Amino acid sequence: VALELYRLFPDRVDALALAATNPLPETESGMARRRAMAARLREEGMRGYADEMLVGMMTAENVRNQPAVADHVRAMMYAAPPEGAAAAQLGRATRPDHTLLLRHISAPTLLVVGQHDGFTPPGGAELMHVRIADSVVEIIEGAGHLPNLERPKRFNEVLRRFLEQARTRPRDR
Repeated sequence: VALELYRLFPDRVDALALAATNPLPETESGMARRRAMAARLREEGMRGYADEMLVGMMTAENVRNQPAVADHVRAMMYAAPPEGAAAAQLGRATRPDHTLLLRHISAPTLLVVGQHDGFTPPGGAELMHVRIADSVVEIIEGAGHLPNLERPKRFNEVLRRFLEQARTRPRDR
C-alpha cells in the first residue's frame, strides 16, 4: 500500500517506512495458493487459518516466550472478518510489480524487517536498499514477520530515529 501511495502521489511523501514488505509481484503458484486460501477463509472462517499461521507471523520462539503477544495476534486474526481476509488474499494475489518504482523513490526510506521473517525475508529489504538511493535497512534481531509486536522497543527506536532524521533533512522535489 505504501509503495502504491508513493507511485500515485510521490510529491506527498516526505519519508517512507516500509516494514516487512516486498516489491515483487506474486508468482503463479502464489496466486493459486492465495485464491485457494481466500475460498477456504470464506468457507471455514478465520480460526484454523489463524492457528496455522501464528508461527510464521511470529517466530516459534516468540510464540513460546511472549504468550501475551501471541494471544493478541491470534485474537486479532480470529476477529478479522473472513470476507475481508479473503479479499486481502485476493489483493495480494494480484499485487503489481513495484521493482521499477524503487529507483524513482527520492524520499528517505526506512526498510525494516524481522531477522527470521519467512514471508518477507531480509533479502527482500536488501534488494530494495540497492535500488532506493536514500534508504537504510534495519533488521530486527529475534523477530519474524511482526517486528513491531515481537520487538516493539527496538522497532519503535529504529522508526523514531529514522523519522527524526528525515524530519530535519531538506528534500528535493
